[in-house]
Amino acid sequence: GEYERHEAQLFSENQGHFCLFSIAFSPSSTHMIGGANDNRLYYYNLERKRTELTPLGHKDDINTVAFMDGSGGGNLVCTGSDDALILVWDLRAPKRAAGVLPGHARGLTCIAPRDDGVYIVSNGKDDVTKLWDTRRMMDATPRAIKELSITDAPDYRMGFAIPTAPASTDVSVATFRGAAITRTLIRCDWSPMHSTGQRYVFSGSADGSPRIFDTLTLEQVKLPAHDNIVRDVVWHPYEPYLMTASWDGTLGVFHFDKDVAALATQAEEYKEEDEEPVRLHYPHMLDDDDDDDDDEDGDEDSVYEEEEDDDDDDDDDDDDEFEDEDEDDEDEEEDEEGQTWEELERAAKADDAAKRGMEEREDRAPKPKAKRARR
Repeated sequence: GEYERHEAQLFSENQGHFCLFSIAFSPSSTHMIGGANDNRLYYYNLERKRTELTPLGHKDDINTVAFMDGSGGGNLVCTGSDDALILVWDLRAPKRAAGVLPGHARGLTCIAPRDDGVYIVSNGKDDVTKLWDTRRMMDATPRAIKELSITDAPDYRMGFAIPTAPASTDVSVATFRGAAITRTLIRCDWSPMHSTGQRYVFSGSADGSPRIFDTLTLEQVKLPAHDNIVRDVVWHPYEPYLMTASWDGTLGVFHFDKDVAALATQAEEYKEEDEEPVRLHYPHMLDDDDDDDDDEDGDEDSVYEEEEDDDDDDDDDDDDEFEDEDEDDEDEEEDEEGQTWEELERAAKADDAAKRGMEEREDRAPKPKAKRARR
């Protein structure tokens, strides 16, 4: 009968020391890409069973590859190498990379695009997870790649942290610290669009505790899961579950709404000392009916401006919990120049008494006291 047959796909004619460190299917499943130890990107046609492109750009091994436009034509590709660089390729013009993203101080272990052709998250052997915007990439000329490459880093497989100086040029939009990226090619990825809007990124860790990072607040949650290296983490595309795989021979399962939410109360912010917190713009997470949410909850200044307008129109505003000290001082000065609140209350009571007397004289019968509208 029919059976599934596994065929070897020959990416390279090189019969010597050749290996692929990472492979990925195209969105159409007709092609594959691979990153190899000869510093080349391989573009393989599964239907014709042959390698069609082998562009060269990196100065060291390519550890990780990915298609950037997950639902597109599969023309945009990104690669991460031991030369500490991310290269972005357009396979329609493969002679050289379309752009370069410098910022890691050591080699890349994983890159994960957000499937929109813009944002990328990466893990590096410098023990950091970085967030990238491809609109900030630099021109990938051979001279630029040569100057930005870092190829003399020590072997991170020794398993201990080695002090690393920051890269001289960094075009990333956010840097997350906490996950230990050592010993092996530890993976990172985005949370699913269906349940989280891809707000979070997550990473394995050599200390046995994978991390979840919030791209809006830059906070992180540490998941105490294992006694050994967690190389990979997966997030269910529709259900709120995460699963971790560790070198201790076990799998960990976490419920995002329960386990992670409880741990989030102890989250700490990991930010660069000289770097402002980065807030990314996610249109699919915004409320179309409320323009004030376009900048993620709005600016505090706009809240105070609205309250000042309310105070000018209504001196009897009861919403004091949102007023700042400056507004209180201005209200007190206005009261001193005019009438005090006690005088206003006495005048209001006198008006009410006069009104009730007129009603009694006219109707000769008590009338229900009208409720005074709050000013």
